[in-house]
Amino acid sequence: MTSLFAATFSAVISFSLSATSPLAACDNLKSVPTFNKRPISIRNDTLLFSANRLAVDIDGSPSAYGVRDQGIEDVCNGLSALKPNECKGKAAAGACYQPCRSAFKAWHDAGHEPSKMKNYMASTGLGGSGGSPPVLVLQDGDRSDWFVSETSTKLKTGDLPAKWSDIAKQAAQVDPLAVPYFVIPGNFRKIAWDATPGDFGVIVAPQTKRSVRFLVGDTGGDLDEVSALLAAKLAGLDEAPTKEKKSALGEDVQRLKAPEFGTSDFRVAIFRHSGKYKGSLGSHKVLDQPSGDLVNWIDTEAGALLDKFGGVDKVLECTTAM
Repeated sequence: MTSLFAATFSAVISFSLSATSPLAACDNLKSVPTFNKRPISIRNDTLLFSANRLAVDIDGSPSAYGVRDQGIEDVCNGLSALKPNECKGKAAAGACYQPCRSAFKAWHDAGHEPSKMKNYMASTGLGGSGGSPPVLVLQDGDRSDWFVSETSTKLKTGDLPAKWSDIAKQAAQVDPLAVPYFVIPGNFRKIAWDATPGDFGVIVAPQTKRSVRFLVGDTGGDLDEVSALLAAKLAGLDEAPTKEKKSALGEDVQRLKAPEFGTSDFRVAIFRHSGKYKGSLGSHKVLDQPSGDLVNWIDTEAGALLDKFGGVDKVLECTTAM
C-alpha cells in the first residue's frame, strides 16, 4: 500500500491571518439558492460553501474492494444483503451488517462469479446503487481478484476520443489514495451555477491552518465528501491511515480509518468549469492527463486559480461573510 503514496505532494498550504489587520471586503459576493439546505455563494465564477463534517471516499482505488473482501474498504459499504427485506439496498450497518457479511461469504464459497452476485446481494455503491443488481467487473491481469472501482472523472488511457471500453478499466479511474479529489452530488450538475467533474478547487480548515488544492473527481455525497488522500492531508498526514480488521471471510485485512481532523470547520471553493479535459462520454469527463502527473498538475492549475481569486485568505473572508 505504501507505494500508492509515493508521489511527492506539494498542495498542502500553510497560511496565517493577521490578528491586527482586518481583511478587505469580499466584493462581488452573491448568494444563490441553497442546495440540500446548504448556503452557497458565488464570486467571480467561484462557488463557495462550508461543511461541518467530511466523509471519506475510496471510489477509484484499485485496492478498494476484492473478491475475498480483502480491500481497504469493507465490501458491505458497497453491497447489501437481499435478506432480510429491510436490509436490501440499505447501508449495511447495525442489524443489517452481519447478514451482508454472511451473504458475501455465501457468494464467495459458491464460486465467486461476479455475474451471480445479484443472487446474493444488492448494490449500495459498488457496481450500481439504490439496491440495484450489482454489475461487477474484475480488474485485468494479476489483479483479477479485485473489483474495478470507478470515479466520475476519468483519465486518458488511450487515444481520444475515449471509448466506453477504455474508461471502464481501473487504469482510467482517479485513485483516492494518490490524488486529492472532492466529490459533488450528481444533482449539483443540473443547476444553473453547477460545477463539473474535473474542475479545480481548494478546501481550507481555518482552525488548523491547513488547506489542500483538489480536483473534482467523483459524484455523490452532499458537498461534504473527499478522497482518502485529501482527508489525510487535511489531518496533517502523508497518507491515509488504516487499521487491522477481519474480512467477511475471517481474514486479517487493513481497512481505511477516518483521520482526526481536529476541527469541524471546512471552507470550500470550486472554480467553476475550470477543468481541462479532452473528451466526455455520457456524464463522464475524460482528462487528457496520465495518472502519474496528476498531483503536480492539480497543484499548479488550482494554485493559479486560487491566486487569481485572492488566495486562501480571500476564501476564508468570503465564506465567513456568507
